[in-house]
Amino acid sequence: MIDSRVEQQGSFDYEKNVRVATWLLRDFGTRDGAYGAFSGGKDSCVIKHLAVAAGLVDLPWVYSVTTIDPPELVRFIHEAHPGVIWRRPPVRFFRLVERYGPPTRKYRWCCRLLKESFSPPATGVLFTGVRAAESPRRAALCKQIMFHRGKKYPIVSPIFEWSTADVWRYIHENRVPYCRLYDEGFSRLGCVGCPMAHRRRAEIARWPFIEEQWRTSLDTWWRTDGCLADGRMARTFGSFEAFWSWYWSNEAMPDEPGADGEAGCQIMMSF
Repeated sequence: MIDSRVEQQGSFDYEKNVRVATWLLRDFGTRDGAYGAFSGGKDSCVIKHLAVAAGLVDLPWVYSVTTIDPPELVRFIHEAHPGVIWRRPPVRFFRLVERYGPPTRKYRWCCRLLKESFSPPATGVLFTGVRAAESPRRAALCKQIMFHRGKKYPIVSPIFEWSTADVWRYIHENRVPYCRLYDEGFSRLGCVGCPMAHRRRAEIARWPFIEEQWRTSLDTWWRTDGCLADGRMARTFGSFEAFWSWYWSNEAMPDEPGADGEAGCQIMMSF
């Protein structure tokens, strides 16, 4: 099955995109210390398959465990990609929520603590499945070859110029295994309840036990002195239930300028 919202034939430049991605993998993949970032999503599956097809069978792939990925995705990585290296964080996500509060679209401390800072240091090159078509922000801030915050190693995104249709065409033409959640209507896979997702409520409803973990950890945070700070949160929402409802709405904070719950949320961050 394929995402019904994309065309199966791919873009006009599909063949060119495949050639460019293959060339980038071959050219950069033989450098010492090179590795690939693997999430288990469709884009990661494609670049990993491309790398093997390009002859990079020994290129290591690393999965940064967030401890809040969908169970089906975790199982898929276990079963379909047994050679992937699992890099587990010292502290689970929900323990961090108790300490720092809920991540928001603007203050995504979770990405920094569980993915960026916890990824192994690259010494040669880092491959990612980032694509410009994923969001206007990525298209504006990322490039096919770039350097990360002054580091001396390049970050290469072989399929950066690919459309979503290109990705699905490659998957089906080459029979690349992918997580079954895509067949259930998911267009993206990642942390359950991520503030960047558009179907947050549907996600936590899909996995009630994860929703309960969210509620428990946020309630613990809410009850701490750090959460209440100068009393602003209590004055704004009045109760945890009101706060809980607001957090999953993606609406702006009451009586605060801005959108998507970003404005006024700096008080939530303890670091």
